[in-house]
Amino acid sequence: MIDKMKNIILRTQGNSEILSTDMILKTLGLLTGTGGKLVGLSDESRKFYSSGYRCPKCDKHLRSNFGNIIVNFYSDNGKKIPIWKLAVLRAELAECPECSYRWKIRGSGKLDKYKTLEIFGIVETDRLEESLGTDNRIIDNSRSSAELTRKFTIIKEWSRTYSIEYEKAQVVSNGLNIGIDKITSIQTSFEETIKKQFSISDETKEVYSEEVQIKVPRSTKLNLVFHWKRIWQCGFIKFRNQDNEESKVPFRVVVGVTFDQTQIDENS
Repeated sequence: MIDKMKNIILRTQGNSEILSTDMILKTLGLLTGTGGKLVGLSDESRKFYSSGYRCPKCDKHLRSNFGNIIVNFYSDNGKKIPIWKLAVLRAELAECPECSYRWKIRGSGKLDKYKTLEIFGIVETDRLEESLGTDNRIIDNSRSSAELTRKFTIIKEWSRTYSIEYEKAQVVSNGLNIGIDKITSIQTSFEETIKKQFSISDETKEVYSEEVQIKVPRSTKLNLVFHWKRIWQCGFIKFRNQDNEESKVPFRVVVGVTFDQTQIDENS
């Protein structure tokens, strides 16, 4: 169908004469409005043309005031194709110059191979702490002339929350960086891997408890402040596609909670 479309917009008069890019774009826009799938365009390409040449991801208008399309095009081997060389018909990938998002031009092709991935490792890197707020406990020994020793247990409930940064994952193929944050089947595989690695269950709640012993001087009223923090384990998941191209996606998982303790003399 793409070849038939070329025949519509190319005319031979002695030597081959290529019509203007503007006419090609108008033709593509018209075709997407009347059935883009019939000419083999992908869903994102049809969205791009039928929306008036807006990026499928950032919605930036990618056509200049002079009618020129502002998109980068690439062939199957990763080579950039100038738009004046019929890039809109010959290219496999289109790229938004504003957000660098890339989409396949036709309904099937190069990007399909990233819908099946093999996850082959998890690498843990550093740990981060995040504030969870504070708890207060008052111990009033202001009316006593003797030192007071008090023991009590502090408790905090928490869950093994996790976050996978799909938008930061890139698979590299023939020099092209192809984002995978839109492919939901891949996201499911990553989430199952993280849950298994860190024993995460949607229903399970963890409970942290610790016994605290504090000595309160005579004639003193103490305000104990517990500054709670949750601990994130950071790392990345290693994966590869059927062409053995390797990449990784960052993640982080809550693996525990802890606290810092401060004492405030309410009498001072």
